[in-house]
Amino acid sequence: MPPQDEQITVTRNDEAGRYEVTVDGAIAGFTVFEIDDDGRAVYPHTVVDPAFGGRGLGSVLVSAALADEAARGT
Repeated sequence: MPPQDEQITVTRNDEAGRYEVTVDGAIAGFTVFEIDDDGRAVYPHTVVDPAFGGRGLGSVLVSAALADEAARGT
């Protein structure tokens, strides 16, 4: 679980084709997304920098990405 005093943000970066999780403004990880032939989002690659490991950021990142894609209908 991330410490409560950290600012954690997940944003969609369409230019890079990925969602990024930042901690206090520093990119801590990302998940690449692709839209398949059926219009569904697929996440073939997710990375969290080892310096930010053990904080649950991968779960935060993927949960936010899935929620955003669901809201978009993909």
